[in-house]
Amino acid sequence: MMKSNNFQLGVGSHKGNDVHLTVIYDSVSTAPDLQTGQGFACVAEVGPTTVLFDTGSDGSILLANMRKLGIDPGQIQIVIISHNRSGHVGGLYDFLAVNQDAVVYVPESFPFSIIENIKKAGAEVIPIISPMELQPNIFTLGEFTSYFKEQAMALRTSKGIVVITGCAHHSILTIMQKAKEIFPEEPLFLALGGFHFGGLGSKDKTNILAGLKKLRLKKIAPSYCCEETCRMLLKKDFGENYVEMGVGGIIIINSIKENKRNIRIRRKKLTEDHYLLMKAIAELA
Repeated sequence: MMKSNNFQLGVGSHKGNDVHLTVIYDSVSTAPDLQTGQGFACVAEVGPTTVLFDTGSDGSILLANMRKLGIDPGQIQIVIISHNRSGHVGGLYDFLAVNQDAVVYVPESFPFSIIENIKKAGAEVIPIISPMELQPNIFTLGEFTSYFKEQAMALRTSKGIVVITGCAHHSILTIMQKAKEIFPEEPLFLALGGFHFGGLGSKDKTNILAGLKKLRLKKIAPSYCCEETCRMLLKKDFGENYVEMGVGGIIIINSIKENKRNIRIRRKKLTEDHYLLMKAIAELA
């Protein structure tokens, strides 16, 4: 693993790898044959590396959705837990029961008891405090510290930086500003995950939207804790660059143009309607 003091921030390029993002746990679904629940989880396939970001609140739902989406939990090499709330860490132990080889990255402030339980489950656990590159083109933005201590994941892609968040308690604007600070020369292509607008006043929401526009964030795909009001605001502000997501939603960022149908073969169990929805989502990238 690359240590943070050797981490050359913003250096490098994404060449030859496609990035596949699949939401596997959310409070809404894109297809009737996939289960919903409180929390969030996303699988990111970046070249040869597969990452599970968060695990939802119920491991049985997490694993069932993986099966239906044709995702083998045994092929996941990295698990990133955004923060210590049940909707993000609740499914972890069920996942570790079928895959103890994945390396688990948690915020440095995680309770000692949880870290020890992860170790007892047979997995290596690494606390994160600073931004670092975990594998080529896969980064943690480090631990954001305030009332909720939380980390977010960033991916370097051919279209720009993709940021995946759990709840963004520090505001999605703060997290995206951090991503821009780390990758100053690269465009911010996509923010995906929970954005937690709940409890914010209208002025705060306006400032966040204005800040995201100033950063030139291209696309946005809210999940889980972005309630209906939040989604409506983002849809109005981002227009055609707003991406509707839920369990089973897939975004594919191609390094080169290709026949999109070829990348759906392993998800053949899903309905044709769901295939068409995913195809539409994928082609937005």
